[in-house]
Formats: sequence, structure tokens, C-alpha cells
Amino acid sequence: MIARHSELVRNLVLYGLIGGFAALVDYFIFVVLSTHFAVNVYLSNIISMHAGAAVSFPLNAFFNFKTTNKLFSRFLRYYLLVLFGMALTEGLLCLFGLFTSSPWIRKGAALIIVTGLQFIFNKLITFKNDEE
Repeated sequence: MIARHSELVRNLVLYGLIGGFAALVDYFIFVVLSTHFAVNVYLSNIISMHAGAAVSFPLNAFFNFKTTNKLFSRFLRYYLLVLFGMALTEGLLCLFGLFTSSPWIRKGAALIIVTGLQFIFNKLITFKNDEE
């Protein structure tokens, strides 16, 4: 019981660190595209989320959850969750637009919500140990 609890805590901490790094990549690309290149905020979000996902999957698979078997099927599940996260983020960007016009604040708030949900789904679905 204690071992499973410490493993969950370890996964959560590493997921947070990896996710934080991927979120920084996502956020940085979003800001650069939407601010410096005047790319539409929604298109910037889609591009930046793909970049964050490209960083996050291999780091989580190899270093966090250590589930390197069935990588193709795991990636497909992961990518479906990324698409769900993108759709949810797009909706939240619209919703938060009712409260602030700042794309940075809208994106930051959406990232917090979506990242939490994606940890739960990735732990239970994508990176679930198949021997359990």
C-alpha cells in the first residue's frame, strides 16, 4: 500500500515537472505566435499544444511511467487525450474570453484545468501498467 502511494506521488511529481516543462514550451510558442507573429489565438493554441505534446509523451513514457511497451497504441491513446485537451482548451479560451481579453491569462487558466484532467486520464488509461 505504501509502495503504491509513493509510486503515485512520484508519478504525480514527475508528471508535474514534465508537464510544467511541456506547458512552458506550449505557452512560449503560443505567446510567440499570437503576439509576435499575429497568428490567430485559436490556431496558435493548436500549434503550441502539439509542440507541448511532442515533448511530454516521450518524457512521460520513458522517465516517469516507464512504460515503453506498446508505444504505438499508448501514443494513440495519448494523442486522443491531447485532442480532448485541445478541444477543452479551445472551449475554455472562449469561456474565459467573457472575463478577460488577455490571451495569456485565458491560456494560463485553461492550462491549469486541462493539465490536471490529463494527469488523471493518462495515469489511468495511457500509461497504465498492463500487468496490473
